[in-house]
Amino acid sequence: MRTAPPGRGLWKLVGRTLDEFRRRGHELIDWIADARAGLASRPVLAPTVPGEVQRQLPAAPPQQPEDWAAIQRDLDAVIVPALTHWQHPRFFAYFPSNASLASVLGDIAAAHTVNEHVSIAEVVTCARIYRDILGGDPKQPCAENQD
Repeated sequence: MRTAPPGRGLWKLVGRTLDEFRRRGHELIDWIADARAGLASRPVLAPTVPGEVQRQLPAAPPQQPEDWAAIQRDLDAVIVPALTHWQHPRFFAYFPSNASLASVLGDIAAAHTVNEHVSIAEVVTCARIYRDILGGDPKQPCAENQD
């Protein structure tokens, strides 16, 4: 069994192995797909009143990470019913940039490839991608050619 790097946060939520992370990730994708499949039957706007969500959650965050099943129950019973569903087929107030399933996958990929530009190596790679995607002039120098 492969072991995830030590740390806090997500690894404690989903376990300390990459296999557990992989399993929870697949469960999350299935949850999103199921939610999207039933979205048209939900109300576009949340039928909640001020304070309703707060009354359904503990007054303080847990002292220890909760298991994924508890988090999933809160999402299903408390959080999702209180949302305005931007991906709903009858939501027309704004352009929902995350309405396509491709954008959901893009968000996941972006979460993994986040680049904070803290070293010159990262800046060079991002500059090249940025230039190439935007169709910039290949003769234009990139960061690695700068002094």
